[in-house]
Amino acid sequence: MKSILALFSYCYFTILLGLSLFSGNPVEAAEFSLNATYKVDAVWATAYQATVTVQNPTNAATSSWTASFSMPQGYSMSPNFTPGPGVVTVNGQNVTVKNPVGQGVISAGGSTTFKVLIVMPQSAPTVLNNLQAVANGSTPIPPTLPVAPILNSIPVPTGQNYTVSWNSVANATSYVLQQSTSSNFSNPQTVAQGNVLSKTFSNQPNGVYYYRVQATNSAGSSPYSNVQNVTVSQTMNVPAVPVLNSIQSSSAQNYTVSWNSVPNATSYLLQQSTSSNFSNPQTVAQGNILSKTFSNQPSGVYYYRVAASNTAGSSAYSNVQNITISQPPVPPNQYGIEHSVWYIDWTSWLNGTTFILPKGVGSNGVNMINIFVGTLAYTPDGKPTLGGFGTFTSESLKAFTAYCAAQQPPIPVKVSIGGSGGMYDRCWDLLTPENLDSFAQGMADFCHAHGLVGVDFDYEYYTTVDRQVLVGTLIKKFKQLDPNFQTSLCTNAGFGPYFPWQPVVQKVLDAALISPGNCAVDRLYIMSYYDPIESEKGWVLGWANWLISNYGFTPARVSVGIDDFDAHAYDPVEFANWAVSQGFSTGHWAFDPARPK
Repeated sequence: MKSILALFSYCYFTILLGLSLFSGNPVEAAEFSLNATYKVDAVWATAYQATVTVQNPTNAATSSWTASFSMPQGYSMSPNFTPGPGVVTVNGQNVTVKNPVGQGVISAGGSTTFKVLIVMPQSAPTVLNNLQAVANGSTPIPPTLPVAPILNSIPVPTGQNYTVSWNSVANATSYVLQQSTSSNFSNPQTVAQGNVLSKTFSNQPNGVYYYRVQATNSAGSSPYSNVQNVTVSQTMNVPAVPVLNSIQSSSAQNYTVSWNSVPNATSYLLQQSTSSNFSNPQTVAQGNILSKTFSNQPSGVYYYRVAASNTAGSSAYSNVQNITISQPPVPPNQYGIEHSVWYIDWTSWLNGTTFILPKGVGSNGVNMINIFVGTLAYTPDGKPTLGGFGTFTSESLKAFTAYCAAQQPPIPVKVSIGGSGGMYDRCWDLLTPENLDSFAQGMADFCHAHGLVGVDFDYEYYTTVDRQVLVGTLIKKFKQLDPNFQTSLCTNAGFGPYFPWQPVVQKVLDAALISPGNCAVDRLYIMSYYDPIESEKGWVLGWANWLISNYGFTPARVSVGIDDFDAHAYDPVEFANWAVSQGFSTGHWAFDPARPK
């Protein structure tokens, strides 16, 4: 009898478990980990507010959640602030936040947030230590394999252009499209992969192409779909001759050569020569492009012509355009002493007849100007570039750099991106391993087009190690596109084990190494603004010794940031004189000709 009851109980439990899995309901289980991160929203002298995000990385909803963290000694939760949603329990320095009753559901892949307000000693680090979160009540249900998708009939090609598409499949997170020139796929080639439902082919050579697709998720891959094929038999003609436009100059040594698009062309070849009959031609650009920007060109006369090509052949060369460069380029200031100033341009002073420069420029002091503040951005047609810079337009920025370059001695100009209390820092979230090359090229093109000598990377939005590595790699790729570019990286003054900035800077610098001892970051700018001068000196020396010992920096590559307007903790003139006596560079924050002195 006991055996029969045991068998019945086992079968009953198995049936219930099977019904639960079949219906898609999660199985109740012990707690499991959730992702927990935080972002500091605002900082005051003795307090800071942070937003904590609890994210469910699983494929099943939670029924309850708990987050916890610890505060350093001397810190406390503000008694005048209630986080929402969340029920807070404080035990000494340990804080626990639980979901309110009935609000414990975090959907699969979803997240929830709550805020905390923490009182701290003056100017202390803004940290939440040992932040973690767990869920009770739900556990992931393993996904099932997706079924095979269906490949649609391929429309008749337009010339050499056609699109292959397929239907969406439940539970699929990605698709793999294969192409072959044989119906049995003896030579398969993956031509598309990702969460996409179509792939367009352009300028395909003549021939017969076979296609099949499969769906995938974390459980594995479906069988391949049905097979569809397409025949390309269009005869391609040699493209027409392109027309070279008049050359547009953006400053004394910077200009852009451009030409029109030609039907059926898949590539263009731009030649440069110093003689009108092209007795010494040099290829200076090649690819599916319509322009080429030149910067810091030596004095001389340059002639240009362009030809279009495709698989059928190349066109004749276009008309010839030329440009005369008569002013020597601004020499780079790599690793020399740099006395820079940051421009804050929210006033209307740009509308005047003459640009206003800081006192003591050139050989008398300031030999670098940084325009603050911009962001990584996209152009309307989706190309990575730089944007922002306050009241500066593209044309006024070109005019300003040209004006500075015409001074005696010339004054180079950089732009600063990121920073400004988090408002612009979020631009770093645009970076991915896939778009680093295109963003580096977009930044280089922007600098060349506007007469800029480089970029200040104001990276204060410290998130993940992956993001820190991406920023450092972007600096390296940017520098490798033009070794004459000048780069700087901003950090806070505090140095040592109680400050979070040194490990972050280390990750950025390591990723920016071009080769051992050769870092793409030319200068570290230390924001030394708020504390007594002796404290600031100690932190600057800590940074300098660390950079010299670990990265081969010289003192000139250490730039001491000095606040001439807002700081009251020290005498800016005394601090600047000390920095110069140590062989350091200086960076003054911030010049605004319309601000009362």
